[in-house]
Amino acid sequence: MAFFSTDFSATLVKRESASGDYFGPSSLDPKGGTYRGHILSLPVTGFKLWFKRNEGGGETCRRVARDPDPALIAELEADVGGTLLIREGKRQVQRFAAFFAWNYELERIQVVEATQMSVLRDLDRLTADPDYSDLSDWDLQIVRDGEALLTKYSVDFKPTKRRGALATQIQAAWYECETKGCDLHVLYSNGHPLEALRAST
Repeated sequence: MAFFSTDFSATLVKRESASGDYFGPSSLDPKGGTYRGHILSLPVTGFKLWFKRNEGGGETCRRVARDPDPALIAELEADVGGTLLIREGKRQVQRFAAFFAWNYELERIQVVEATQMSVLRDLDRLTADPDYSDLSDWDLQIVRDGEALLTKYSVDFKPTKRRGALATQIQAAWYECETKGCDLHVLYSNGHPLEALRAST
């Protein structure tokens, strides 16, 4: 089964925190920070939009499954009580992909969310390679180098460290996550995918 849907893969064309429940590549140290994790689920994909709340309320984001048209943007603006954020003349709308993965360093399941096009393209390329058709054999590695406009990410698959007692630990954590109803789709309704798991601890 393909990791990304054909529709999502087709959209990956260039367009004009390492702790906690979420991991994003931008949280890595700019001087060669490395993330290694084991992918546990297929991704949810879509668009992440940033909004400026009215009257100094700060910024907030919403995720949607489809390309946001003006009507959907207006609906989201009404929901958050603000307007779509524009920086340097660009609307703050990004493609995103999110999936569950085991973070080896933290020894816990996290939601891995990527909005960086280079990361998404590399993931799309690697998961489409027949050599990586069984992701249970592989770990995901993301490396960051540089800051601001000089930031570069490299994405690769490494032979998995999920063996023996560690494999049992990861399997047990994933079973608990699944049986308690952790669901990535709640991202579309501004929910927390791991809330059910954290509420029981």
